[in-house]
Amino acid sequence: MKSIDTSKLDLKLGPEYRYWLINLKTKTKVPSMNILCRWALCLSLSESKTLRDIEENKKEELGSDQGIEIRWETFTGRENEIYLSLLKQYCIEKKIDFTESNIQKVMRLHVQRGLGYLKSDIKCPEDMISILE
Repeated sequence: MKSIDTSKLDLKLGPEYRYWLINLKTKTKVPSMNILCRWALCLSLSESKTLRDIEENKKEELGSDQGIEIRWETFTGRENEIYLSLLKQYCIEKKIDFTESNIQKVMRLHVQRGLGYLKSDIKCPEDMISILE
């Protein structure tokens, strides 16, 4: 299987998601956005529903000053291989070509979907515990 250059896998989110992350940090007391994005990714990957391309029409927002960009190394922390393996497995199951651009897109879409779940379900720090159970 093809090797992936993770230096090309930055997570880019538009201003709406930056706002959601700021609110989630406040509600959950989680100290950094990258941790919330990891939880969002895992929450979305655990969902059995098919991932829709929910942000295809918002590509122009990704370059905006108001959005957020998280480098792969920051997003994954010390667990680089685990997150890459999770994304690789998803691509294999969905018969998606395993390329940097596809991995980056799948990661972004899963984080966006997961943040949507967190945004609607989290009202206080204790809610995070119930979601993770």
